[in-house]
Amino acid sequence: MYADGPGILFELVQNAEDAGASEVIFLLDKTQYGTSSVLSPEMADWQGPALYCFNNSVFSPQDLYAISRIGQESKLEKPFAIGRFGLGFNCVYHFTDIPTFVSGENVVMFDPHACNLPGISPSHPGLRIKFAGRKILEQFPDQFSPFLHFGCDLQHPFPGTLFRFPLRSSTVARRSLIKKEGYAPEDVMSLFASFSGVVSDALLFLRNVKNISIFVKEGNGSEMQLLHRVQRNCITEPEMESGAASDMFSFFNGSQYSGLDKNQLLKILSKSMDKNLPHKCQKIVVTEQNSSGVMSHCWITGECLGTVRAKSFSAVANDKSHESIPWACVAAYIHSVKVIDEELSDISNIEGACTSEAFQVSPTSIENRKNFEGRAFCFLPLPISTGLPAHINSYFALSSNRRDIWFGNDMAGGGKKRSDWNIYILEDVVAPAYGYLLEKIASEIGPCDLFFSYWPMETGLEPWASMVRKLYIFIAESSLRVLFTKAREGQWISAKQALFPDFTFHKVHELVEALSDAGLPLVTVSQPLVEQFMEACSSLNFLTPQFLMTLLIRRRRGFKDRGGMIVTLEYCLLDLQVPVQVDSLYGLPLLPLSDGSFATFEKNGTGERIYIARGDEYGLLKDSVPHQLVDREIPEVVFGKLCDLAESEKSNISFLSCSLLEKLFLKLLPAEWHLSSKVAWTPGLQGHPSLEWIRLLWSYLNSCCDDLLIFAKWPILPVGGSILLQLVPNSNVVKDDGWSENMLSLLLKVGCLFLRHDLTIEHPKLENFVQPPTAAGILNAFMALAGKPENIEGLFNDASEGELHELRSFVLQSKWFSEESMTDTHIEIIKHLPMFEAYKSRKLVSLCKPNQWLKPDGVRDDLLDDDFVRADSERERTILRRYLEIKEPSKVEFYKGYVLNRMSEFISHQGALTAILLDVKLLIEDDISIKSALSMTPFVLAANGLWQQPSRLYDPRIPQLQKVLHREAFFPSDEFSDPETLETLVKLGLKKNLGFTGFLDCARSVSMLHESRDSETVSYGRKLVALLDALAHKLSDEEGECKFNELQKTVIRQNSSNGNSDLAYLDSLKRDKDQFIDDLEIDYFLANLIDDKTEELFWSEMKDIAWCPVCVHPPLQGIPWLNSNSQVASPSNVRPKSQMWVVSSTMHVLDGECDSLYLQHKLGWMDCPDINVLTMQLTELSKSYEQFKLGSSIGPDFNDAVQNGILALYSRLQEYVGTDDFTLVKSSLSGVSWVWIGDDFVPPHVLAFDSPVKFTPYLYVVPSEISDFRELLLGLGVRLSFDIWDYFHVLQRLQNNVKGFPLSTDQLSFVHRVLEAVADCFSEKPMFEASNSALLIPDSSGVLMCAGDLVYNDAPWIENNTTIEKHFVHPSISNDLANRLGVKSLRCLSLVDDDMTKDLPCMDFAKLNELLALYGNNDFLLFDLLEVADCCKAKKLHLIFDKREHPRNSLLQHNLGEFQGPALVAILEGVSLNREEVSSLQLLPPWRLRGDTVNYGLGLLSCYFVSNLLSIISGGYFYMFDPCGLALGAPSSHAPAAKMFSLAGTNLTKRFCDQFKPMLIGEGMPWSSLDSTIIRMPLSSECLKDGLELGLKRVKQICDRFMEHASRTLIFLKSVLEINSGTHEKISCSENELGFDTERSLKISCSEVVWLN
Repeated sequence: MYADGPGILFELVQNAEDAGASEVIFLLDKTQYGTSSVLSPEMADWQGPALYCFNNSVFSPQDLYAISRIGQESKLEKPFAIGRFGLGFNCVYHFTDIPTFVSGENVVMFDPHACNLPGISPSHPGLRIKFAGRKILEQFPDQFSPFLHFGCDLQHPFPGTLFRFPLRSSTVARRSLIKKEGYAPEDVMSLFASFSGVVSDALLFLRNVKNISIFVKEGNGSEMQLLHRVQRNCITEPEMESGAASDMFSFFNGSQYSGLDKNQLLKILSKSMDKNLPHKCQKIVVTEQNSSGVMSHCWITGECLGTVRAKSFSAVANDKSHESIPWACVAAYIHSVKVIDEELSDISNIEGACTSEAFQVSPTSIENRKNFEGRAFCFLPLPISTGLPAHINSYFALSSNRRDIWFGNDMAGGGKKRSDWNIYILEDVVAPAYGYLLEKIASEIGPCDLFFSYWPMETGLEPWASMVRKLYIFIAESSLRVLFTKAREGQWISAKQALFPDFTFHKVHELVEALSDAGLPLVTVSQPLVEQFMEACSSLNFLTPQFLMTLLIRRRRGFKDRGGMIVTLEYCLLDLQVPVQVDSLYGLPLLPLSDGSFATFEKNGTGERIYIARGDEYGLLKDSVPHQLVDREIPEVVFGKLCDLAESEKSNISFLSCSLLEKLFLKLLPAEWHLSSKVAWTPGLQGHPSLEWIRLLWSYLNSCCDDLLIFAKWPILPVGGSILLQLVPNSNVVKDDGWSENMLSLLLKVGCLFLRHDLTIEHPKLENFVQPPTAAGILNAFMALAGKPENIEGLFNDASEGELHELRSFVLQSKWFSEESMTDTHIEIIKHLPMFEAYKSRKLVSLCKPNQWLKPDGVRDDLLDDDFVRADSERERTILRRYLEIKEPSKVEFYKGYVLNRMSEFISHQGALTAILLDVKLLIEDDISIKSALSMTPFVLAANGLWQQPSRLYDPRIPQLQKVLHREAFFPSDEFSDPETLETLVKLGLKKNLGFTGFLDCARSVSMLHESRDSETVSYGRKLVALLDALAHKLSDEEGECKFNELQKTVIRQNSSNGNSDLAYLDSLKRDKDQFIDDLEIDYFLANLIDDKTEELFWSEMKDIAWCPVCVHPPLQGIPWLNSNSQVASPSNVRPKSQMWVVSSTMHVLDGECDSLYLQHKLGWMDCPDINVLTMQLTELSKSYEQFKLGSSIGPDFNDAVQNGILALYSRLQEYVGTDDFTLVKSSLSGVSWVWIGDDFVPPHVLAFDSPVKFTPYLYVVPSEISDFRELLLGLGVRLSFDIWDYFHVLQRLQNNVKGFPLSTDQLSFVHRVLEAVADCFSEKPMFEASNSALLIPDSSGVLMCAGDLVYNDAPWIENNTTIEKHFVHPSISNDLANRLGVKSLRCLSLVDDDMTKDLPCMDFAKLNELLALYGNNDFLLFDLLEVADCCKAKKLHLIFDKREHPRNSLLQHNLGEFQGPALVAILEGVSLNREEVSSLQLLPPWRLRGDTVNYGLGLLSCYFVSNLLSIISGGYFYMFDPCGLALGAPSSHAPAAKMFSLAGTNLTKRFCDQFKPMLIGEGMPWSSLDSTIIRMPLSSECLKDGLELGLKRVKQICDRFMEHASRTLIFLKSVLEINSGTHEKISCSENELGFDTERSLKISCSEVVWLN
């Protein structure tokens, strides 16, 4: 089962370790001892060479028993024994058949064959001899002399254990049943050599054994020679763990705790938490001495105990196949140091020299670890390679041969449990121990390659792979500081604090350095380690571009160098893809600029824009705005990403577009150049751009800019010598192309500039700004200089005639027109050039001042003027006619345009005038078609001196026309009035009769006469009214009268409303009209009527002319009138007399008679007047009536007229009810007294259709005459009936009118009726407190006062001279009416002001009912009161059953009378409660009173079992609680209410003696009311529902039951010493004495009670 090899020696070391030995020595003794005196002849074969094993521990009786029962389970009860005499001891039979040992007083020999020792048998194959005092060495010296080593004398008890294993010789091996192979000394030496190679590691995890030595003795007489020695030393450091944890780890180190069993240890571990595992780290130096010298091997170990709370532990905790102790240790080899000091060449002297200095690592330390192979230990090494960079030691469940640990997923039963145990140890104990070890190593050796060599970088094979995973998870979840960051001058941090680098980035190391310098906790780790963490715990902080950007945006970091920032930016842009998502970049301060600084990525439009230049434009910006220009020297990949950002147009990075470049000009060019059209330029000086910069700019514009207008605000166009101009479309800049001397001079004179020739200025769109050397080009330049064609002529003021002639020759070349390069604009410009020769004066003129003409054929030259121009050639004539549109007029056009319009020149020459008119006559005869053109030509002089068309004048030979038309405006002058001329004019349209236009001229005539203040104005106006009336009759006859029947009816209604007062006036108008008709010969006009306009247009224009004669003064006194001096007005502002009452205040009234409804309709007089006209009329009518009434007496006729007018006005207004305009009606009439009541106007709010009260001038009822306008009246504020506020306002008005004097009898009667109406309103609505309202009520002297200042007297017992602050109501106001009006009664006021009474909280009756129902029994009412009295620290409790009916007169409130009947009264003597205490007892439990808590019951709430209104007197205050709202609450709501009255310093108890008599206060009582609390509980109707007698009997039973138990209850009270119970029988209310009969009295002394707590 156990293979041969070093493991055999390890088993012996294990036994020594279990025995608590600190030293183990192996010896090969080659001596051949004697055989004469041996225990048996067979023993002579075992006297040769032997292997010895010594340890300095002594066998205990249990050990002796255990070794005698090898193979049984005694070891399982010792969980800390790692190999003590278990099956592993059998391994010694590899080299011996007779194992022996000495320990203490015993020599033990084993003979499994039972054939070598005397007296043994197969059932007892061993011998134990107690040698002390038996002289066995003298008896068998050869047999026992081999044991005389290491201080053993076999005479005294040996303080150690010495095993001797005689080697099996080849001879003996042949007959051995154990092993047929011999074991020679050379085999032992080979075994020693193998053991020496691993013994230093074996010593590492032992708790007790600190030294292991190997010796050899060559034979008898030779000394033992040291072959190999190892020694373990632990470097003592200050304890890092708690005392409890230190004790637990000490528990593993010695045998002093051997009495502690498994359950005790597990109980200790059960108190540990998963996140706070007991752990310990320490430094260990294993010193190794051999022939080569002395070496010190430095180790650091980490130990950890698991918690039994872990789920994985519970699954295996009860299995006895393993130790079940969750402990593990991990050891890390640091390095080896050769000991040079000669004094320390012996390792026995080295223990004191082992210090922390030995752990100072060197560059070679990592080299020493390259061949390190981690192994598994079960305190001694197992032949298992874990693949880990450290050794692991624990209580593993091992296979029976101790060569493997149990593991597998396909196991069942005990095997599965052992496998689960090992997995638990690895994952939950080894992994934390490993983590703590790494933290310790980190603190010792610092960040270096050696430290990271201790990290398991590969997962490896199971089960070790599961530990690796758990290790990284544990580190990730704990706060172990095992990762190093260079940030903040370097520090160790936990995984949660760490930021793991991203090894997908090719510059990861530069990035780590940069970010660490910037203060980010980037840890210095390898890629495999990051991958392990990522697989174990992906929630850690792994660096990603997005995450890094978030960190840098959230907090600005200080980078040490520019390179680091650019590397950081390169990483941040690593994931940037097209299309670009830039939101995550906003706020990142890593944008590199040309000036060496860095900007922040921002949202487009936020912050300063940063430009990125890809071409020559970089040179445009680098010198002026480097702080806004992306550095071009950054890596191409970064620059490319920034270009992608710029293309997205979502960030503040932008390509240098033309529009952005233009905005930058404020920084690139002198600021004063902005908007300058022309600047002086000194290249490269004074901040001016250089020649190279301008050249570079135009190169950029040529390649990148499509629209040069972007730069139109800046002078960038070089012209002349040193001038820069703005880019102006169609400017005055011309390319220099070898102009002639005259042309060059002309162009310079007019202001043209020439493009600079030493700079190559090219651009496809340059021709829009620089003119080519063509006719079109210079014309554009002229236009640019002039601004508009009208100003062009002024440019040439200084030009010579020769220059202008050359300009004409250049411009009027056929090639310019044949190439179609001339636009309409160019033609217009040419027309304004002053280069054309006038016909008459031969001056150079333009073609547009005035329009020029070519001479027509057959016209005399003397008729031509300078409006005609000369053409030098037929080519010019063609160009002038075809392209410049210079026309050659016909004769008609010539006369019309150039002769007839100059008639003023010939008017003084009669012969010339006659000749012209003759030519006109001949032209008409030759071509009749020109008649209409000439008739519209204004060449006839009218009598007023104006030139008119013939068709706009009338024949003065018609007398009828002279009567209706203005004599000067519409007739020719005398020069054109001879018969021959008039006949010619008649042919050209001179009018001989009136048409629609003629009637309009008549109206205009009236208007002109009025403007000239002609006395004939009204006469002409009335004539026109008569004419139009006749015209209307004619037109209506033609159209048919049927459609106007309704109009006739309307007029009849309107006329009927005007009364008879205007009949005389109308008769006079009719007589005037008849006279006009006779004088005008109307039939002449109507017979020859000309329809020269549409009738609709005619009437429309007629309404706009001011021609209607109007009445200047009102025909009737008292009517509102429009004040105006105008005698005429336009029809739109006039109405006939029939509508006078509707419009007279804002519109004119016609001075004349208009019979035709057709005429009225056409002039708009049948339309309803505007809403503003109607409302203004009503308003002014009200005012006018009021003023008229004040000035004179008004007769009934005038009132009738007003009423008729008002009805018509109301009728018109009612049409607007329900329309949008009705709101305007309301607004306009607001505050106006507009309602007619037959003899006056009143405001609508004092009027109602139905009212119980009517009293002038306060309240009115709508008259029957206007009741038909119900909708209108209601809509404008008239009431259906008055409401309460109307009455309030009436009373207020009355108060203001009487000015504080008493009311008269009529006024009192009126006020009484008003108050009755108010009370009726209160009956329909909830009544409010009079003190809160504006209600006015007469007081006892008849003066109106606020109701809140009045009371009515319902307490006659109070003396009249009692001082109160309120007045009594008038005797005519009954108490009932006053109460209905909300006036408080004298008694209800309680005669207590606000300072003497307060409202208190009171529990709602519904909640109270729930509590009472839950409590369920009123039998405990008095017990609850007793509990309250005791908590209040009362000395006595008096209970009185008062059966009396008390007087009900002088009560605080009249509705308190029902509570004056039988009641239960409780007096708490010796205690006075304050307001807070009383109030708290009315709220929900629990109740605290003076430091005590009411322990049971409902406290004072129990009182409501028998009462609905609780009264309390305590501390000088009277309290009333009314949870049902029966007396204190508002009558409508019955809400719970409570009040507190102050008794101190008042005479309430005397003034309301009936209220306080039932409270039993007074001098005759056996208690003092000053330091007592009196509680009265009037019996409720519920309590007395079965009748008075039964109710009283029920209360009596409650009292009797209480007194039966009171004596026992009193014993346990703390404060109450005495309880009295009594009854007030029914006596007369008039008795003065309030004495009562005491039925029972209980007393108890304080000295009789011993209080037990």
